[in-house]
Formats: sequence, structure tokens, C-alpha cells
Amino acid sequence: MTPIEASLYLRHIPQIGAIRAQQLLSYCGSPQAVLRADPKTLLQEKLLTPSTYSHFINWKKHKDQVAEDLTCIKANNWECLLWGTDTYPKLLQSCPDAPILLFSKGKWDHFSQRIVSIVGTRKPTPYGKRCCDLLIDALAPYNPLIVSGFAYGIDIYAQLKALHAGLDTLGCLAHGFNRIYPAKHQKYVPEILQNGGFITEFLPTDSFDRTNFLRRNRIIAGLAHTTIVVESGDQGGSMITAGFASQYNREVFALPGPVDADKSQGCLKLIMNHTAQMVGTPQKLPELLGWSVQPKTKKKPLTQQLTFDQQQVFDWVASHPHTSLDNLARELQRPISKMAAVLMELELLGCIQQLPGKQYQII
Repeated sequence: MTPIEASLYLRHIPQIGAIRAQQLLSYCGSPQAVLRADPKTLLQEKLLTPSTYSHFINWKKHKDQVAEDLTCIKANNWECLLWGTDTYPKLLQSCPDAPILLFSKGKWDHFSQRIVSIVGTRKPTPYGKRCCDLLIDALAPYNPLIVSGFAYGIDIYAQLKALHAGLDTLGCLAHGFNRIYPAKHQKYVPEILQNGGFITEFLPTDSFDRTNFLRRNRIIAGLAHTTIVVESGDQGGSMITAGFASQYNREVFALPGPVDADKSQGCLKLIMNHTAQMVGTPQKLPELLGWSVQPKTKKKPLTQQLTFDQQQVFDWVASHPHTSLDNLARELQRPISKMAAVLMELELLGCIQQLPGKQYQII
């Protein structure tokens, strides 16, 4: 059985969501090993609940569904991105609720060093569109990958503006590749496939309902170093995406607008509660991201003077450039609060520096 086939089985087992699937993979080492594992041991280790256990032991009943999935994937030549492997988007891999299996098509760079998600209202004003123009124009010289939800409004506007600026763009879908929603955006698909692509955690056999959009929003946030909100009411998908980005310790920016405008309330709320930094001047955004600032040259410290914890973290960052706090805590099996404190100590000592997207590298 291949890793992809085993992952498809895990997708179909009821009550095994993304978080539990990641835990099982981390414990067992591979999707095939999860299916080979003793269910009683997994139950004892609290990787399964009693109700999940009853579904897990019957995983073979999904054989026909998995066969159908594999046939569809192969027939359409979709790329499968498996969590825990080198092909999986690096930033998303550090998110605790990232799906263990993604499906991709197009020509986008999985390992782009600058990934920006831009989201906003479905019914933007001329002001919102103008802000989006200014943002893309400011970012374009740095060649970022622009991510959004391929939805009405700011999402598709930002993606089309990115194409016109010569940038690649990635559309995150809330459904399988058998459909395009909204259907009116079908005309944009060929150009995006040539200059970016699409990604989804859903297959054609999966149901298409409102909860899919919530799941899609976490992918938009998790893929990117930075999420920017351009016009939003005080509730809705853009606010949810911003919340996910903040939860993942990513940078969040919002553009302010008139205080009496409904479509400004979300951005103002994000700024006032310190979830997002304010973008007062879009042209200044690359500087806020650190893209236009050259790192200062510092003398490398004597690492033998570090404490055990500091040395352990320093060695990990040295061998894994651009690592994130979440990934560091997971790999070293230490509390995030402890790792955050050690990272700050190493920054003060001049051993490491924080990069855009809240990643770290040694100096």
C-alpha cells in the first residue's frame, strides 16, 4: 500500500480529523504504519477515543471509496501533497490542524520564500479595489506568491491583479477539482494554471457545504507568511482567515477605512484588538515585512557559552533554516511558551534573527 492510498483510508475513517490524523502520523511514522498499528495500543495512548476506535478497526470497509479516489486522482494527474514529506507546503505543515493530504494542480512554487494571502469582502468598494491595486504594485518587485480563495470580491480581484503584475497566484478551493465555484470564475482558470495553480483538501466525492469554506480559510492562512485583510465587515470569512493566521503566529495586516463604513468595521476591529498591524501606506508594506531591510551583520557568538536549552534550539535552527516556533516546539517536543522564551534569549544574545513570517535563522 502506498502512502497516498493509506492517507486516503485515513480520510474516510469517521471522527479522524486533521488534528488526530497528524497525531497518529507523528506517533506511527507513516500512513501505512498507522493502519498497521495495534488499535488497542493507540487507544491506550489516547490517540483514539472509544468511539473513534470502533470506526478505526473497520478501516478496510472504505476500500471501494479509496479505489474510486485513486482512479480519479490518476485520471486527472493531480499532485498529492502528503503531510510530513518534503513536497508538503512548509508553512502549512507547522499548523496543528493542517490536512494530512492536499491535492494540487498548476505550476505554483511550493517553497516560495514570500507568500502573501490577501482576503476581503465579497462586495468591495472602489476604495477597496484601489487599496488592492496599491498593495500588489508595492509587493510586485519582490515577486511573492499571492494566495486567496478564488471567491467573489477582493479575493478574485487580488488574484487577477497579481496576474496582471506578472506574479503567480494560488487559489484555495472549498471543493474538489470537479467544479469551479463560483462558476463565473471558470474563465480565469486557464491563466491561473499557467501562472500559479489551485489547491484543495477536497475530492469530487466529498460533500460541498458551508463548513468547507471554514476549512478552506485555515489553508489560506496557513500557507502564507502574511495575511492582509482589505475591507471586511466585523464578521465573515476574512475575519475567520485573519483569526487563523494570528493563531498560527503569522503576521496579519489590515487596511483601515472610514469609521462609519460597514466594510471598514472588520479591519478596524482587527487593528484595535491588536490582531493586525495597520497598513497606513501600502507602499510601505515591503518595509513592514522586512523585505527592503538588509539584515545587520553581527559577530557570531561563542555558542559554547549557551545553556543546554539555548544550545539545543540554536543547533536545530542552524540545521533547519527558516524554521517556525510551532515546528520547533513540535520537533523538540517542548512547550511553545518555553521555546518562545529561548528564542527571545538567543535573539538578545545575537545568535539568531527573526525573519518575516515569524521564522528564524542563525546569524
